[in-house]
Amino acid sequence: MFPHSRSAKSTPVSQSALSALFRPNSVAVIGTSPDSDVRRTPLEHYKRLGYTGKVAAVNPKYEEIAGFPCYPSLKRMPFVPDAILILRNRGAVVAALEEAAEVGVKAAVIPEMGFAEAGAEGAAAQARIVDVAQRSGMAVLGPNAIGVINWADRVHVNMGAFELCRPGHVALISQGGGTRLALLGASRGVRWSHGITCGNEAVTGSADILRYFVDDPNVRVICGFIEAVRDPERFFFECDRAHAAGKPVILLKPGRTEASNSLLLRIRARLPHHIGSIASFSRSTASCRLIR
Repeated sequence: MFPHSRSAKSTPVSQSALSALFRPNSVAVIGTSPDSDVRRTPLEHYKRLGYTGKVAAVNPKYEEIAGFPCYPSLKRMPFVPDAILILRNRGAVVAALEEAAEVGVKAAVIPEMGFAEAGAEGAAAQARIVDVAQRSGMAVLGPNAIGVINWADRVHVNMGAFELCRPGHVALISQGGGTRLALLGASRGVRWSHGITCGNEAVTGSADILRYFVDDPNVRVICGFIEAVRDPERFFFECDRAHAAGKPVILLKPGRTEASNSLLLRIRARLPHHIGSIASFSRSTASCRLIR
């Protein structure tokens, strides 16, 4: 290691749970509907990607959606999915996650907004998500996270539409969905392997994702749009590991203008124990071999 080497003090998400999140062998989309483009599109993308794992929909109103079997609940499915995408409102998200924990789901993505960034009631709902995840060992991405796109393995656990592309070896971590969309859509000749939005980082944070990419032999470069670092000790520990593995870490950090600082003030409400300001971020990265 290096003179500034760090120890990983906080408890990370397990490697098996992260593998289920990024490379699931089976998936279920909860709350999907044939009557909504937004809720139907995730299912259609499995066919477009050529995903070879098991796929199911969960909605008690239907028996089939977009050519995939649909079940009333996770408990009524003939298999336990590795990962789930929860397309339900805030009030129903926790119940869906609790059922997932009961049947043994290893990973979940929650795109829904209105949690820790939306006052005391939302913060309480997010705390319940954390409790369920910690008790079950589940890797939960979000809330407020669009999800995971893995072009290298032809799989996704993602709410929004995305382009099919020839996979490369550059992974992207973004705390903002709009920024991920802009970076992935820029015609710069970058061939992406993964595109991730981590949202509120209630459970699975940028440090966990960074660790996964450091250990993934298909990833050679790691890029990040990082608004605030929730777990600085582990995040910079993984940056050290990336350097030791010969993988450049390239970070875009907002906060130099008044407008972006105003945005960061809102982000700090949902990322406790973080590094958010440019000044504190610069001090923390002074001894790291990062590209900014």
